[in-house]
Amino acid sequence: MKLRILWMATAASLVMALILGCSPGPAPPGPEMLSITDSAGREVVVPQPLERVVVLASQPAEVIAALGAHDGLVGVTQNHVLRELITRVVYHGIPSVGNILAPSVEAILEVKPQLVISISAWAGAREAALGLEEQLRAYDIPLALIDCLPDADAVFRDTMTLGKLFGREDRAEEYVDFFQKYLRLVEERTGKLEASQRVRVYMEVMDYTVTDWSHKMIVAAGGADVMADIGLPHARVSSEQVVARNPQVIVVRAMPPNLLGHDTSGEQKVRDTWQAILDRPGWGAIDAVSNRKVYLLAFEICSAPRSPIGILHMAKWFYPELFPDLDPEQVHHEFLGKFFGLEDYSGMFTYPQD
Repeated sequence: MKLRILWMATAASLVMALILGCSPGPAPPGPEMLSITDSAGREVVVPQPLERVVVLASQPAEVIAALGAHDGLVGVTQNHVLRELITRVVYHGIPSVGNILAPSVEAILEVKPQLVISISAWAGAREAALGLEEQLRAYDIPLALIDCLPDADAVFRDTMTLGKLFGREDRAEEYVDFFQKYLRLVEERTGKLEASQRVRVYMEVMDYTVTDWSHKMIVAAGGADVMADIGLPHARVSSEQVVARNPQVIVVRAMPPNLLGHDTSGEQKVRDTWQAILDRPGWGAIDAVSNRKVYLLAFEICSAPRSPIGILHMAKWFYPELFPDLDPEQVHHEFLGKFFGLEDYSGMFTYPQD
């Protein structure tokens, strides 16, 4: 009986050895995956390394180019990425996948991306992106919403996210540090101002609309927002409210986007737009208007990745005596040379010019 038990145990051991010997062993590792939190607060899992990416919006496309990761883009949008001068130059010749508000699934699938990037800060683009995401899910192509706008905090956060995605963390830190050193300078020089010393500012993004990010720009530049108590993230105010609150400085984001910027549509048109603001009914009683302290700010340095440049202009408009050594245009020139290699470029980014 003992011999039989021993034989059965030995046979069982041999069978197990054969089974184990014939098994394929541990599965080979799959592609590396990276989890990020996008601008909408969603967790998105992305394959690594990223070598084939479609970008639907100019803002993240601009930052990707600044990080030196633009070789990884295989698809862009004609009406958004290729609309802006910098991204139009950098991504010239890359296939278009349609319109940011109506991207083509077929065109996206043709370029075989590992990831699609759009933005969430613009409601229309977010809605289109989420609809696209549903269609891409069947092909295991993730979609991330990475804004790089509208305010400096969002720009810095999303730049670091893109640095992580593309393995360019050092370059992303360099990008953020470039702007932060100037914003710290503004904070240091305006930080000791009493409330009564702060310049009263009204900032409009279009047609009497005020936003949370315009409020943040005013505060970052050391000003006091006369519409700080208005419901945000965005609200429409009346002409009468602006007159009653009597701002000392008025800042207006120039619209349409090419009114100012790299593709300025012409100084006469800019001047006419500026004059129309001064001529609004009843606005002659506003301090900012009577003292001609009304300024237009280009889209590129306002609600965009270069918004810190806009903050520098605003700080100098508010407190020229505190910033005699600050030249925002020179800072902009330095930035474009350092991150894009642009030494000569066209454009007018403020009006009246500093």
